[in-house]
Amino acid sequence: MVWILIGVVLVILILIIILLFSTLTISIHSIYDKERSWLSLRVLLYKIPILQTNIDFKEQQDIGLLEEIEEKSFLEKLRFIYHQLQYMAKLYVETKDILFQYLVANTFVHQLEWETHIGTGDAASTGITTGGIWTIKGLILGVVIEKSNLLNKPTISVVPYFQQEYFHSRMKCMVSIRLGKAIRALYKMIRSIPAKEKLAM
Repeated sequence: MVWILIGVVLVILILIIILLFSTLTISIHSIYDKERSWLSLRVLLYKIPILQTNIDFKEQQDIGLLEEIEEKSFLEKLRFIYHQLQYMAKLYVETKDILFQYLVANTFVHQLEWETHIGTGDAASTGITTGGIWTIKGLILGVVIEKSNLLNKPTISVVPYFQQEYFHSRMKCMVSIRLGKAIRALYKMIRSIPAKEKLAM
């Protein structure tokens, strides 16, 4: 009986070790424009899908935030997106050391395609907005190239529409990371946020 128990424990430990050294492949495809707003997420372990979901944000009418966004004007929507990017930048600053050390540095980028079509209806503001988007994309691409393991050349583009209001963004991304390193990085990132908030208080 004791030997059976020991055997079961050893098998469980071996399985845990195998899982921790296993590679997770994450594939993301998202589209956002006036007609569509959805995200597809696929997670594979040993090329076996363990999670696959498609989220159509246009159908989530019960979420008050989405209803509020839909009621905004075109320029207000652009401002909303800008404020969300500001929040993400703040979160990035708070967690960047751990993000780089444990997560990004151990991530392999297999595919990165990100195209954006933008027009505000005014040539001057379209030019400014286009420049701002290029700046954001350039910063993100710089981090990906410098800190992660880039396996294929990324495709990044911004197409301005100077005479009409238009917005369309599509992104396809596929990355892989060892499960053990991902768990460690997420744990340290979660711990780092409350710690810095306490110091601020």
